[in-house]
Amino acid sequence: MHVPSQNYNHARNVLILLLIAQGFLLAWAGLQASIAPQLIGFPYSPNILSLTHLITLSWASLICLAALYQLLPVLLQQPLAWRSMVDWSFAAFVVGSGIFSWAFSQAATHWLISGAGLLSIGLVGILASYGRTLCQARQWDVTTIGISLALTALAIQLLIGIMLVINRSVLIWPSLVAYGPLGHATLGVLGWFSTLTLALSYRLLAMFSLAHGYVCRWRWVAVLGINSAAYATGLALWLQASNIIMLICASLILLSVGAWLADVRSILRHRIRRHVEGPIKLFVAAGLWLLLCSGWAFGAVLGWLPGSGVKQFQVLFMAGMQGWIGLAIMTMLHKIIPFLIWIDRANRPTQHVPTTARELFLPQLTAASIASYGLGSGLVILAVVINSIWGLRLGSGLIAASGLALLLNCWHGLRAEHRAKNIEHRT
Repeated sequence: MHVPSQNYNHARNVLILLLIAQGFLLAWAGLQASIAPQLIGFPYSPNILSLTHLITLSWASLICLAALYQLLPVLLQQPLAWRSMVDWSFAAFVVGSGIFSWAFSQAATHWLISGAGLLSIGLVGILASYGRTLCQARQWDVTTIGISLALTALAIQLLIGIMLVINRSVLIWPSLVAYGPLGHATLGVLGWFSTLTLALSYRLLAMFSLAHGYVCRWRWVAVLGINSAAYATGLALWLQASNIIMLICASLILLSVGAWLADVRSILRHRIRRHVEGPIKLFVAAGLWLLLCSGWAFGAVLGWLPGSGVKQFQVLFMAGMQGWIGLAIMTMLHKIIPFLIWIDRANRPTQHVPTTARELFLPQLTAASIASYGLGSGLVILAVVINSIWGLRLGSGLIAASGLALLLNCWHGLRAEHRAKNIEHRT
């Protein structure tokens, strides 16, 4: 296996950030269990705003940005621009996003402004570095362009968030108080997370399944389609567009996801390994869940689903974040983290390096972690649909158990080196 140059290797820093993110996952699961009654009946309460930002900023965005910290230099084969600034920017982002998410639940205006300012400074620094690195790319393909589009959507998300806060205070555009958050959330799920996930999957799935000789015919349709659908759907929600416009947006999402799944099938069909590993199978299952969510949105537009429009959107947002994005992230973490540990050791000649990265994780704990997350997120979504408080709490507990199992596997992988050294000393 090719080991990246030390100039491109930031495995240890990325590992620290990913472990911090798992702490936020435990906080998210705990908060979700404690505010279960509000999730059933009060979709815009301060605690729910705290929960959604904890999931999207402190957990999912931190993981995605940390993964790019390692992947961008490796994909582009060039050092990360302004790396020292990025390290400080991540520190500001981590602290700021934590304060920001907590301040919503406390309705603490001063802390909210402080957290927002700190995370904004951190995010601008990270985006500046990543944008500069991408501008120096020698070759542009669907992955690099998809990453660029996703980071652009994230930057726009930041601006929209600031605009919504200002508008809520001075009411420049009154209708945005009610409909702005819907478009804001949609752009985040589709424009930032989904576009990035689809773009990276074209490289990561091929790498982890050892695929070669494949032709992804629909890659541009998938990545550009999902990104275009994000902006179109966001605008349609903000402007309260007609059902025909919303149906077109939902159809574009369905088309993009279907094209991506067809390409995923092409990649896996050309794999070298005989068996497809569990995390990859569940990553594909997460993609099928996104297809189901797209059909769900289509049905909501046609009025086929019971309940109010706000309730339907709440369920769709949770299905998108905790079902699609969450499951995709958790499955890939069980491939990325052992790979990062392996790379870090391979670049340190005094450390023990196992033959393959997957030896660093216990397969039983991996299966338990992913299964627990899948069951937990599914139960949470179902509980919101049927208004079950205990279902929400049980699902949240399963999500917390998934995070704990992942942390135990990380501990096992990091301690494997010390056990190997002890055995060597005894012999």
